[in-house]
Amino acid sequence: MASPAKLKKDKKKKGKQRSCSSAALLTSADSRSSFDGTERVHIRTLSSTSLVSLEDLEENIVMDDQGLLKSITLKQLVIELISKSSPLKMESQVLTKMLLLTHGMYTTSEELMELILEQLRNVLISDEVEDKDIVVYKIVSFFLGWMKDYPNDWNEDFENEVSLALNHKYLDQWTETLLSLKQGEEEETLIDKIANEDPFSRIDYGSDFSEEEIAEQLSLINFHLWKKVSGRELVLSVKEKTEETTPNLLRMIIFFNKTTGWISSEVLYPLKPSERAKVIEKFIGVALKSREINDYYGCIAVNSALKTPAIVRLKHTWKLVSPKLIELHNELDQLFVRDNNFKLYRNALNESDIPCIPYLGVIFQDLIMVNELPNKTSDGQINILKFRR
Repeated sequence: MASPAKLKKDKKKKGKQRSCSSAALLTSADSRSSFDGTERVHIRTLSSTSLVSLEDLEENIVMDDQGLLKSITLKQLVIELISKSSPLKMESQVLTKMLLLTHGMYTTSEELMELILEQLRNVLISDEVEDKDIVVYKIVSFFLGWMKDYPNDWNEDFENEVSLALNHKYLDQWTETLLSLKQGEEEETLIDKIANEDPFSRIDYGSDFSEEEIAEQLSLINFHLWKKVSGRELVLSVKEKTEETTPNLLRMIIFFNKTTGWISSEVLYPLKPSERAKVIEKFIGVALKSREINDYYGCIAVNSALKTPAIVRLKHTWKLVSPKLIELHNELDQLFVRDNNFKLYRNALNESDIPCIPYLGVIFQDLIMVNELPNKTSDGQINILKFRR
C-alpha cells in the first residue's frame, strides 16, 4: 500500500463509495405492503438447500421501497448469507462485511459462531442439500474471512469447533488454510518500534531537515498506524477506547499527542524570539507539506501544536514570523473549522487523491451521531439501515 509521501506518483482517483446495490432483491418472495411504506417479506423456506424447516422459519425480512434490506433477524441473516440462492445475494458481500464489523453491537461472537455452526452441521448431515460443496465453501470462506480480518475474535475453542464440525472431505483444506493464515501474521516492524518509542529529537532548524522531509517522515508513521486501524476499532471507539478493544487507534492518538508535544517543546526551546520564529516558520511549512501530500491527520497535529496557549502567547515571536506564512497558517486553520459540519474539510477530503490520512476527530463525530440510532428495530430485528452508514 502506497504512503501519502508518494502521492505525486500515485494518481489513482478516489472514487465515491456506494453502500450497496439498488437492484431488485425480491425475486422469489411473497410480500405485502405495510403501513409505513416498507415491504415485509416472508422468506421462502430455503427448501432448495434444506437449511431450516417450515416450523422453525418464523423470521421476516423488511425491505425499503427501493428493494434494499432494512431489517432482519440475526438467524435469518446468517441463513441468507450462506444460502446458495438468496434474494439478498446481490448485496451479500456488503452484508457479510457489515455483520463481521458490527455484530458486537447486537450479539456476541460466540452466539454468531454457534448460529453458523448450526447451519454447517445441518448442511453436512442433510441428503437433500443441492450443491453441498458450494454451501460448505461459503461457510468456510466466511470463517476464514472472519479470522483474517478480526483475529482477536477467535480462539482455539472456535478453531476446534469448526474442525469438529467439518468432515474429512473439507477438514484438510480448512487446516491447511488455517496454518497459512497464522504463518502470515505480521511481525513488529521498524516503524512500529519507532512509533511505540519516542521518535523525536532536537533539530537544527538551519540545516538538518527540510519541511518536506519532516512532513514525509511524519506521514509515513501516521499512515503505517492508520492502515492498521480496523473498522471494528472505529465502531467500538464510540463506547470506549481501551488497549483490548482499540489498540491501534490508541497508538495513533498517542502518536498525535507526541507530535504536538514535540513541536511545542521545539518552539519553546530557543531563548531568543528570532530563533523561536524560525522554528514556527519551519513547522508552518511542515503543516503545508502535510496538507499537500494529503496527510490531514499530520497537518492538524502540527497546526494544533502551534495553537497551544504556550505558543500563541509568544507575541514578540509571532511578530517576527513571515506575514505570508501566517496567512497560509490561518488558511489551514479555516480548513478544519466546524462550520457546516466541517464542510471545507469534507470537500477537500473528497477531492483528494488516494492514499490519504483523514482527521480522526470528524470520524469520531460521525460515528457518535450514527450510534444514536437504535441497534434493533421495535420488533427485535437488526437495524440494517443504521449499520449501512
